[in-house]
Amino acid sequence: MSLLFFLLGGLLVQKFQQEHEVPGDMVRVLDGKGYGFFLRRAVASTDLDPFPHFRVRIRKGAEGIGKAIVRAFRSAGHRVAFCDRNEAAGKETALQTGTSFFHVDVSDQEALENCMQQIFKEWGDIDIIINNAGISCFSPITETGVEDFDRILSVNLRPVFITSRRLAIHRQSQEAPNPFGRIVNICSTRYLMSEPGSEGYAASKGGIYSLTHALALSLAQWHITVNSISPGWI
Repeated sequence: MSLLFFLLGGLLVQKFQQEHEVPGDMVRVLDGKGYGFFLRRAVASTDLDPFPHFRVRIRKGAEGIGKAIVRAFRSAGHRVAFCDRNEAAGKETALQTGTSFFHVDVSDQEALENCMQQIFKEWGDIDIIINNAGISCFSPITETGVEDFDRILSVNLRPVFITSRRLAIHRQSQEAPNPFGRIVNICSTRYLMSEPGSEGYAASKGGIYSLTHALALSLAQWHITVNSISPGWI
């Protein structure tokens, strides 16, 4: 899985290098309870540095897929900030990788928006967001409460809208438009291939799939492309 994201990052950076020449001086990644990445070009590339550096934001980067993403972008020379609900694991990952950690629960709208606002203040903008948060609660539908269903959507789906909306609002306020933006949402094959007892998870991933399409249309005016990746069982 780490290879997938490394290749993804390389393709994003390579495409940007081919299409744009945007000056910058910082690269960083942020992740919050969860699941996301932000990238921003940091320094001009040289003959010895084939890819420009970006500022990257990653949601849910302390463990699992998110941690692999943090490592991949940091290994490529980008400055990375991530957020996660797991404070102990987040601090350890930050120490191991030389990245910045924000203790955030992505289901908390105010905390997530404040985290993004802090990054905007420090970096000026965000080039790439990777939304990677995901929890599940597999149980018979007769034993699954409405609160269980709502909790899954509040972590898996809602933050994708929150982070995308905040980036759009920020881009709209800029005097000098940024010609580059990427949002990558981590979906799942379960958005279409469901199984018994997975209503909350399937609905959240199906929502991400549809939301990705809508966001791609809405954010195009700010030069932000939006795509999703649907991993299978890991």
